[in-house]
Amino acid sequence: MIEQRLPEFNQVTSAKTSQLKIPKYDLTLKALELRLTNITKAQINEVRLKLGTSPRSALSGIQLQTYNDYLGLASDPLHLTWNFSERDGKDIISEEIGGWDLTKLDDDLYLEVDLASGLSSPGMYAMAWFTPPQGADASKGQLVQKFVRVAFNASAIGNTRNQMPFDPKGAIVKRALVTYTGTDWTPSADGNTNKFEVKKNGGVVWEPVCSDARYFQTRYRKVPQSKALIADFMLDNNLSGALRTADAKSIEWNLFQTAADTGVVTIFDLLDKPYNL
Repeated sequence: MIEQRLPEFNQVTSAKTSQLKIPKYDLTLKALELRLTNITKAQINEVRLKLGTSPRSALSGIQLQTYNDYLGLASDPLHLTWNFSERDGKDIISEEIGGWDLTKLDDDLYLEVDLASGLSSPGMYAMAWFTPPQGADASKGQLVQKFVRVAFNASAIGNTRNQMPFDPKGAIVKRALVTYTGTDWTPSADGNTNKFEVKKNGGVVWEPVCSDARYFQTRYRKVPQSKALIADFMLDNNLSGALRTADAKSIEWNLFQTAADTGVVTIFDLLDKPYNL
């Protein structure tokens, strides 16, 4: 792999958006790293990847770090990592897929970071990891990694099915990370979001309760996170298990809550065509 520091952000200022354009090398962008000075991950309100003028991925610094921690990626206070590839994929295809092949894009790729207010002398730069181009296919034939965020207020209480609106438009779903603000789970009890039920064409494809999901994930060396519930279709790191939605006549994302919760956010980790979602 090639590691390179990217051009400087246009500004790194409290309560402002920092932006840089990723050079359009004849390479595949595999990962990004933010190097932070006097900035915590909680003070990154949002980090975005934009293709031309259109955002293709967006989530907060804490949400990105929570996801990385679940996958067992090393971390420290100075670095925030964004992997587009699947580090633990069982073969080179499943590991490399998701990277942005810059040779196949019609538009430039931009990295944007929204910083919180109240920062004192913040500093930040970005580094990138590159690999060779993925092949000579048509420009829109590649699949890239995207984070799509869906907010949802669960007003129902009790063991009630709450259907969350999200149309993946044919994208492949690797994982869905649900974060909530209600009661956290304990080693012997489920959290406030106690089950995430996924149904495709009327049939259930994921439904373990919180405690069961955490047990399965630990067995496969994933790391359950506080106030989070994850539907992981690649739990064994096998890409063939990812949820394909192109052939779905119907799909449901059903959250079960033990109490009302106004802070439920789901981050979908997708493989998708660059110009789709």
